[in-house]
Amino acid sequence: MLAKPHLCRTVLVMFAAACTTGGADADPDSADPVPADTGDDLQLKPLPEGCEPLDPLPADPLTLAGEARTTQDQVGYLIELVDAERFGDLVLGVGQGGLLVYDVSDPAAPFLLGKGRGPGQDRFHRVEVLDDRYVAVSNREFGVAVFDLADPSRPTQVWSEAHQGWEGLALVDGHLVVTTHDGVVVFDVSDPTSPESVGEATGLSAAWELSAPIGSWVYAADNELGVVPVDVSDPTAPVVGVPLALGGGVLHVEADGDTLYASLGGSGVAILDAAAPGAPVEIGRVSTGGAAVMSAVADDILFVVDHEALSAWNVADPADPRPLGRQQTEQFALAVAATGDIAWVGDWALLGGWRLDREASAGSLDLPGQDLTLGLTTVTNRGGGTLQLFGASGDNITVEAGSTLIPPGGATSLRVLGTGSTVCISTNDPDGPVFEFAVTDAGAPPVGTPAPDFSLLDLDGAEHRLSEQLGHPVLLVYFATW
Repeated sequence: MLAKPHLCRTVLVMFAAACTTGGADADPDSADPVPADTGDDLQLKPLPEGCEPLDPLPADPLTLAGEARTTQDQVGYLIELVDAERFGDLVLGVGQGGLLVYDVSDPAAPFLLGKGRGPGQDRFHRVEVLDDRYVAVSNREFGVAVFDLADPSRPTQVWSEAHQGWEGLALVDGHLVVTTHDGVVVFDVSDPTSPESVGEATGLSAAWELSAPIGSWVYAADNELGVVPVDVSDPTAPVVGVPLALGGGVLHVEADGDTLYASLGGSGVAILDAAAPGAPVEIGRVSTGGAAVMSAVADDILFVVDHEALSAWNVADPADPRPLGRQQTEQFALAVAATGDIAWVGDWALLGGWRLDREASAGSLDLPGQDLTLGLTTVTNRGGGTLQLFGASGDNITVEAGSTLIPPGGATSLRVLGTGSTVCISTNDPDGPVFEFAVTDAGAPPVGTPAPDFSLLDLDGAEHRLSEQLGHPVLLVYFATW
């Protein structure tokens, strides 16, 4: 991916690594497909000199239909959209700033129509549509609330229950299922203005979200246990089933027919067959290049947001997903809701509607960083057409490639040689026919290799060196203060 700077925000704990004399093997499910030309007998040839853009370019499969830019002045708070749901001609977004109601009846001109907050509830984490008038929202510190959208320009809170640790929401046959810190609680919402708790169960650990139902089953995205089936056929006695571990923390589960799509951060999206709803089985996986956090399915198209970009896949055959396109977003893509050929992306403070042209076919260049490093790197094609590398140009820089033609979902190696500081590469990617890169001396070591030695100061000013921790786990924590 072409990384980009983001707004100030808290950064998650990055990784835990053991400083040993040898590196652990990387999880094969979390890596991009290894290109055929990256072995010890790697044969690379220089790209032709020059950076002339191709004319004409292939049609872009993902184009911006329209966007709504929400400012802090409009709502009184910093905005970040972390969940989104369609509601007729509206998109409901939640995050910092509360419940935000966008009118998308004209996809070319979406706009913020209304906003809703309750006492102490300036942030919501999830939103769930209950019927054609009422929606539920959750806040993991303040609990669950219900809003009346009879007038969507003025959402009105009609009920709430305070409880820490509640977050995931799913509607099953007139009952609202809510994840707790260790299980689920079920509410009868036949009267949305006065929900009644009717059942609960334990068996979860760190559930972030619940899927839409498949029959009487919903699926918890548990960041520790995996995908966890929950049977709500008897709402008074829900049953938490056997977790399916997927080799990564599960952030979101999308249900479509008998298929589940589990977003696993850097491990991509796992595709599960839930024909036997209590025992889903993995049948495929896709990698977007970023940290997949949420997906939406509409008319056999899987849309995935991964912080950096929106990706689209044809999942008419879920066991054989085919890449269609990828579009880097402006800010920080965290949420997506889709209907027909448009995916509405919560891109930090933007709500963007991206239209998919199913007839268009183009390659999409993806690199593992914003810059190129001297030495070897990998370029991946995230698009649905063949990506072609036409040439490269830079003072005292030569770029070699294992192949100039990269099939959809494929990858090849680049080798950057020389002493220059910038280089351009021309391609047939309609989003960037000419890419400009800074060239740096060194990149991060590959996943699974020993970390280089370094030192840091603790809060008391004492120096600690990584090599002093041989044989002990080392946890690096990155955070922001504001």
